[in-house]
Amino acid sequence: MAWDYPSFEKSEVKGRLAGALFAVSWAVLPGFGVIDLSVTVQPTDEFRGAVPVDAGWGLLTTVLLGGAFVWTALRPHQFAIAAVQIVTVGLALTVSAVAGSESGAFVLGALAVSEVLVVGTLLAREHDTAFSIDVSWPLAATAAIAAGAWFAYAADMWAANRQDRAPEEITMGMNHWAIQGALGLAIVLLASVVALWAPGRRFIGISTAAVAIYLGVSSYRFPDAAGAYGQTWSVLSVAWGVVTAILVLLPGSAVSG
Repeated sequence: MAWDYPSFEKSEVKGRLAGALFAVSWAVLPGFGVIDLSVTVQPTDEFRGAVPVDAGWGLLTTVLLGGAFVWTALRPHQFAIAAVQIVTVGLALTVSAVAGSESGAFVLGALAVSEVLVVGTLLAREHDTAFSIDVSWPLAATAAIAAGAWFAYAADMWAANRQDRAPEEITMGMNHWAIQGALGLAIVLLASVVALWAPGRRFIGISTAAVAIYLGVSSYRFPDAAGAYGQTWSVLSVAWGVVTAILVLLPGSAVSG
């Protein structure tokens, strides 16, 4: 006799599988996230001049998008946390499509949001994560301190895309300059979410910190490459990421008051 699982359990399995599939797609194909990250470790002469923007593409697709779908596959009851991160990145990509004159960025963002809707529909149940404002003032201060610098960085990346600044680094028909701008804006937006929303604080905070740290290291190693922001700012980027990670990992940081 076949075992008849409750419908919500079947939906949860489908949601987990979809999350895992989407995670792989962003990390490998067609997202090329791991591929772009791999060339930043020991880059050949072909890639040395574009390490930070290659890192940026890989971080956005693998860490921010793929990582959120991994979270969905592992913790479907906390799907809302992953959804907020993905939708925020999708918003940043949409802004980048306009500000950087790169229509492909809109397609990328729309794809990510569409996948969130698919997973949410498959899960087909209430989730355990509530939406309420719970300000962490240390994290709010940390986010505010860095917001201007990250937004200025994003604006410069958008200008580089509009101006066809060299080098031309293309993935999926999109110039990396525009996606780098989206990454800078995503850091600003996600840091704000981390400061205001306790349930997503640790996962989103660690994701954002990891991006700032890795991008800072890449920029420090290759200060003259496309997307680099100088060794002083690179050190500050790493320090900001470390401080953010520490704050979100403190006991009680993710507990809504």
